Amino acid sequence: MDMTIGKRIAFLRKEKGLTQEELAQHMGISPQAVSKWENDQTCPDISLLPSLAKILGVSVDELLSGKTENIPAVRILPENERKDIKDMMLRI
Repeated sequence: MDMTIGKRIAFLRKEKGLTQEELAQHMGISPQAVSKWENDQTCPDISLLPSLAKILGVSVDELLSGKTENIPAVRILPENERKDIKDMMLRI
């Protein structure tokens, strides 16, 4: 069964080790607002979603849908680990 957005916010908040008061303080809102979100009485205002997602360490899409993005991380190799361009060219 899918989690509601309120349950997802509560889960992610607890995962980050934040209290409702701490989350509210980071966002500049009342702790009662966070409580209402987590109890599915209200939903966060759309303008708060980007900062809420950032604080909870997820994307806005993941916050709303609960589905994680499986995008592989791109990293730049140090020069000493890179292949020489000559070794990557097709030779006929």
